[in-house]
Amino acid sequence: DDAGAEEKYSSRDITPQSAGITLDDMKRMFPKAVVTQEADGSFSVRIGNRRPLIIRTIQEISPNEFRFKVGYERSMRPGEVIAGKYEDSEITVSRHGDGWTISH
Repeated sequence: DDAGAEEKYSSRDITPQSAGITLDDMKRMFPKAVVTQEADGSFSVRIGNRRPLIIRTIQEISPNEFRFKVGYERSMRPGEVIAGKYEDSEITVSRHGDGWTISH
């Protein structure tokens, strides 16, 4: 049942971008946090005693059309891609995403 979906997307039209997000990028985005890069390439961002935020990078994110329509009140446009998604203290960024995707 998708009615209670918590997954949230960040979308954008495809544009050329530099690949990847570095540990230095993450430290600049979260200057007051303890940021580490895990062996699998993901990042862990810990602010105080809170549960860490996990940030993963992948090639593509396949959208759930229902969830996208609920969040944006529209269908995806031709050429639009999912740049990132957030669910349960985890941000996933596709190759189309960047630092803005994380901060959005």
